[in-house]
Amino acid sequence: MAGLTPFALVTYTTRPFVTWIHLDLPQFARQSAKAALEYSRNLPENATLHITFYRSTALPATVEANIADLVPAKSRWRPVTFEWVGKRVNRGTFLRPNPTEFYVRPTTGTGKEARDTIPGIWENVYKRIVGIESKAVERWRK
Repeated sequence: MAGLTPFALVTYTTRPFVTWIHLDLPQFARQSAKAALEYSRNLPENATLHITFYRSTALPATVEANIADLVPAKSRWRPVTFEWVGKRVNRGTFLRPNPTEFYVRPTTGTGKEARDTIPGIWENVYKRIVGIESKAVERWRK
């Protein structure tokens, strides 16, 4: 019991951490970075996000969520940015549950992960989900 308690506590508190989020872009938004940025500013209700996270076994897993099913959330005991709600939630199985609460930074990552992103897209998606602008976007607009 003493050995299982720290494992359960770490698993519970780190469960919402997200490693990658991919936005499905329609064909017209793939033509240029400007088109993709414009699409991210005016996301439709059926825009799909692929949210990748790590399970407690350290193996990655992905869930697909529509932008309309994500709402801002807070938790008292662990970091949470938004929650996946609605009829389309895939909770997984008993032995492989999928998280429904997620924690994501409000800005695009720096370093190696920044090579594969178009600056500004994640900030627009974050603003759509949470309803507020990140500090990085606020500074840029001043």
